[in-house]
Amino acid sequence: RDRLTGEGFLEAQTMAFAPAGEGEVEVANPVSTQEPFLRTRLLPGLFRRVEHNFARGGRDVRLFELGSVFSRRDGIEAPREEAHLGLVVTGRERPIHWGRDSHDVDLWYLKGLLERLIPILRREGLTLKNGGPSGEGLVSGEGYTVVDPQGHTVGFGGRVKSSLLDAPAWAAPVWGLELNLPSEPS
Repeated sequence: RDRLTGEGFLEAQTMAFAPAGEGEVEVANPVSTQEPFLRTRLLPGLFRRVEHNFARGGRDVRLFELGSVFSRRDGIEAPREEAHLGLVVTGRERPIHWGRDSHDVDLWYLKGLLERLIPILRREGLTLKNGGPSGEGLVSGEGYTVVDPQGHTVGFGGRVKSSLLDAPAWAAPVWGLELNLPSEPS
């Protein structure tokens, strides 16, 4: 939290409930019929927060969330719960200031941000590879994947497909990342 607020991000807290297609663990007694599942990713909820800001004229949006995601486990009734960090950013890299220029967030900014965040995962041998995973709502070839020494994906980031967001014509590209946080404190 300290590192991200120091980078100018605001913390968001979205509900753990998700509509069909964004979750695989169905809630026995859902609060809403529109969201009967538990989320598998943090990014879709953060995308809705970006749209909320766009609808109110906000161009520069920097949000993060630390939260739980849920997935099914074969043969076991209880779902798996993991802690994740989700982050979205769009607009300028830094606030407007008369003494310096600021350009819109791009792929290089995202790469630098990922490199600064990898140490918080407290895992040895993590590397950043070009290309984000397919099926995560990212534009192919405009992202990165964080992998461990065994080749398992522990995070990803990239430019969000414009078809996923209801963005106005003046909006800059939206970038998102999601990292699996360590399950045990070290």
